[in-house]
Amino acid sequence: ASCGGDIADATIDIGKATKQITAAVTDCAGSDHAKCVADISSASSDLADAATQISKAVTDCGGAGSACATDLTQLTAAITGLTAEISSMLDDCDGSHKIKCVADIAGGVKDVAALGIDIAKAAKDCGSTSLRAVEDA
Repeated sequence: ASCGGDIADATIDIGKATKQITAAVTDCAGSDHAKCVADISSASSDLADAATQISKAVTDCGGAGSACATDLTQLTAAITGLTAEISSMLDDCDGSHKIKCVADIAGGVKDVAALGIDIAKAAKDCGSTSLRAVEDA
């Protein structure tokens, strides 16, 4: 794998997580508890995949400079934070805390959008040609 390939793969995974969190907005506000939990669980899995790709990028982008390294470190922290947030979503979206559930998901939507900006910056600073993948995600 290559630096750019790792970042492109992480971008795709973050895009998938974004779609799942967006679906959770509707599904968790409704009455289909199973679909709500499935959306959140899928988003969590997609973020775990993105974290794996960013971890690979840390190694594969080793010579790309300090801005790249800083971006990848920040991305890892942001993914870790969002993963913890998703854990709260699962707790709050168990059917009895609908208002907290929807609030958690709204925060998740905002944070996953910020993740998209962070990965675009990493792609640029790491000399990746995966910006097209970032824009398409």
